[in-house]
Amino acid sequence: MVTPVSRQGAVSEICPKMKSTCCWIKGRAVNFAQRLAEDTGFPDGHFDIVASYILHHELPLHVSQQVIKESYRISRPGGVFYPVDSIPGY
Repeated sequence: MVTPVSRQGAVSEICPKMKSTCCWIKGRAVNFAQRLAEDTGFPDGHFDIVASYILHHELPLHVSQQVIKESYRISRPGGVFYPVDSIPGY
């Protein structure tokens, strides 16, 4: 799951149950869009925060690298990429 968040309140979430969901975070509408993590189609510098949660250990290395590159591409200058993952076997 890669979850970019912008001031406009857009979130990309790969969970099908959240595909058409809208919710409120701190008084702002948040919309969910199902996209490929390695090719989201969002414009450059669109998000303030991009986060991934328990994703990268499931991906082949070359796909993980594409996801990281895409996360930085869609983050605004000075934005944050926040990957959270586990290391299998520890």
